Amino acid sequence: MRELIRSLRFVGRSLRRNPGVTLLASGSLALAIAGNVIVFSLANGLFFRPLPYEDAHQISLIGERTEDSAEGSIFPASAANFLDWRERQTSYSHLGAFRGQPLGLGHEEPVQQISGAAVSPSFFAALGVRAEAGRVFIDDEATRGREHVVVLTWEFWQEHHEGADVLGQELVLGGLPHTIVGVLPELFEFLDPTLEVMVPLVLERENLRRHQRDVLVVGRLAPGISDAAAQAEMASIMTQLTAEYPEANRGYTAQVLNLRREIPGEEERTLFALMQGAMLFVLLIACANIANLLLARSQRREREIAVRASLGASRVRLFGQLLLEGLAMASLAGGIGLSLGALGNRLVAQALAAQLPNFYAPVIDFRVLAVTLGVTFLGGFLFSLAPAFQTFGGDLLGSLKDGSKSSASAKKRWISNSLVVAELALALVFLAGAGVMLHSFQRLQDADPGFETADLLTVQVTLPSLRYTTGSQQAEVARLLEQRLAALPGAEATLVSSQLPRHVFLPRDVFQIEALPIAPDDAPHRADWLSVDADYFETLGIDVARGRSFTDADRLGTEPVVVINQALVDRYFGGLDPLGRQITMQGTSRRIVGVVDSVRHGLALNDRQTEVIYAPFDQLPTPTVALAVRVTGIDPTSLSESLRREVQGLDAQLGVTQVQLLDDYIDQFWAGQRVFSVILRGFGTLALLLAALGTYGVLAYAVTQRRQEIGVRMAIGASRPQVVGMILRQGLTLAAVGFAVGLPGIWMVNRAIQSILQDFAPVESGPIVFGGAVLFAVTLIASLLPALRASGIDPATALRDG
Repeated sequence: MRELIRSLRFVGRSLRRNPGVTLLASGSLALAIAGNVIVFSLANGLFFRPLPYEDAHQISLIGERTEDSAEGSIFPASAANFLDWRERQTSYSHLGAFRGQPLGLGHEEPVQQISGAAVSPSFFAALGVRAEAGRVFIDDEATRGREHVVVLTWEFWQEHHEGADVLGQELVLGGLPHTIVGVLPELFEFLDPTLEVMVPLVLERENLRRHQRDVLVVGRLAPGISDAAAQAEMASIMTQLTAEYPEANRGYTAQVLNLRREIPGEEERTLFALMQGAMLFVLLIACANIANLLLARSQRREREIAVRASLGASRVRLFGQLLLEGLAMASLAGGIGLSLGALGNRLVAQALAAQLPNFYAPVIDFRVLAVTLGVTFLGGFLFSLAPAFQTFGGDLLGSLKDGSKSSASAKKRWISNSLVVAELALALVFLAGAGVMLHSFQRLQDADPGFETADLLTVQVTLPSLRYTTGSQQAEVARLLEQRLAALPGAEATLVSSQLPRHVFLPRDVFQIEALPIAPDDAPHRADWLSVDADYFETLGIDVARGRSFTDADRLGTEPVVVINQALVDRYFGGLDPLGRQITMQGTSRRIVGVVDSVRHGLALNDRQTEVIYAPFDQLPTPTVALAVRVTGIDPTSLSESLRREVQGLDAQLGVTQVQLLDDYIDQFWAGQRVFSVILRGFGTLALLLAALGTYGVLAYAVTQRRQEIGVRMAIGASRPQVVGMILRQGLTLAAVGFAVGLPGIWMVNRAIQSILQDFAPVESGPIVFGGAVLFAVTLIASLLPALRASGIDPATALRDG
């Protein structure tokens, strides 16, 4: 122990004598460690940290997907199908449904809008959640007339009732009094982090439309049942339901995902593996850079080490001393990196707060600490090896005889050059991969949707299911809301639709074309669909290519009609004129009256635009009404409160959300990509800087070592450009070898990125070329500085000092 304390004191003195080297080495490694902490904290929260549910490994998220969609993709299920699943399945001990819905709180205007959900009583049993106070719902409360009860989340209880006893008290929701029967535990969260209250989900078969897919289903596996067995049974039941209800279920199957092991999905896991690999690349670049820095420092310490060896210090002890110095630097870097990583985690959590439940949020727990500790000491060990081996690779007594003028051997220069080559290769792979990802993300965000989004103020209105039960009621509310928005100051045009433009995903359904039957072995025709009003296309600037748009005469009770986009014509009509033909969708035959230009409603950027069927909102109304008003002459955001008042002036209990500019609405979906982009850009810059410093350091040290040689060359007639060229060639040779070593890595990373983005955005080679060009330019500058320094050497001084 005494010997260890003495060694640690010596290490402390050694680090204090070289504060510049210590700070540069520790700072470089600290930044690399911080990147690894942030990325692994995110991955840890998403994939490894236990969920706050009892026996979470037995919980499944169950939904539907089209049979031609990717395995593992999941979308909301039909509530009618859920009722049949619940009756026929045997794989789950509990099967519950969840439907998010905003609710109006109170009865005094303005009514406060809160985030709520309607859930079946078995939802809580499926998650294994019990009330902290009171109880959760019972089966009778999911029936009409008995459903006016509410369960509060812990946060809502604390914020609105300060933890007081509220059981049995009334809470006005949606204009109706609800009795508070329970409060959920503090740690309870579901996939919606903003959830505040829950009410019973009333599902009456006679009032359900099987085509409407708007519930998430949660199941708890029965004892002895595997995920695979449950998936097989649910798919079999869905096959039965397709035979019984072909119009609603053709082309759909059930999808079962384990809540812990399969959510997030395989693509997200691959993405995080790439991100973690990128951070390890930065760590290795930092280690190589620090190793080169310590390599140069150790060459100046050869005489010191030789003296200690001559006084009896063994090579093992001297090696341990150098290794201890490296680990001390790494420990300092680990502490700084962990602090920076904690700060980064806080910023990431804030940026994703509205989208990420707390149990997925990045935090530093024992897993992150263990990985950080391992990364720290691995880094310290790696960058200590090169200087240690270099020091003991030669003759220590020779170093003592030659004194401080002992020159580096060819083997020692080879080690240093190899480290720079490794830095450049790793930096090239990192920059190429990061460039491809950033370029793809940016293309997604900058993609032209094909319609005008500027100056559009939007609002999304949810109609209370107890007050607006029929399609005619929903259509009438939509018309009245549009009239109110049209009366706002500066309103130039308005629109109504079932989804806001540029929603992440549009509902997708199967359809059939009259007189164009589908072969038995062919997949059914599918298209996205939207319910829109007569002003929708004109307000967005979508051109009608053939036929007509909708008119106010296209209402309930009149002939059902649709407008289709050009992408659907190109794919399914084979050159035939679609106008006047009948399309059967959701069990109703509808006549095609127009064809409009194809635009991008979703956020994916595929080469092939999505097929879309538009129906008149009055003929296919929905309980969610999206409205937008184009404003001219004034700032559209100045009308936000006026718009909210107009909506709630019609009915104070209407759920009002997304009161914002359409461009801002679109931007909110890019929060996750922006976080990744910031991380990639920041650490891409660090990788570039470290590679440049490594190249500069090696060449600058080479100039110092070759000072006498350069003096001789200049004395016998070598010009300054020739000297500059000599040093530049050395730097560019290192760059060329580094690029050659990095090319296979670029190919592998590019293939991995393509596998992630193949169905979402195209991957292009341009960013790879650009990343390589930037790295080459930085390497050239880093090589030029020592070269210019070499050309300024005075031959007489160099020969005299040599």
